[in-house]
Amino acid sequence: MRPSRSEVLALMRELGASAEVVDHSLKVLKVAGSIVDDLRAKGVQLDSELVLIGALVHDLGRSRTHALRHGLAPRS
Repeated sequence: MRPSRSEVLALMRELGASAEVVDHSLKVLKVAGSIVDDLRAKGVQLDSELVLIGALVHDLGRSRTHALRHGLAPRS
């Protein structure tokens, strides 16, 4: 089961993601949407919703740290 976009945004806020991180993730979502549209126009089959949810969560670790290794930060 996949979370919806609104559920992901709520989770980000619940985990303490700053407004800047949320804004950044929404910008990445927009870019990912454009890439998805371009690929689909070329006949590429992909799970667009999975790509878009991935775009939203790509920096979720920044709710714990802004260090380079934020992708590995443990959840407390």
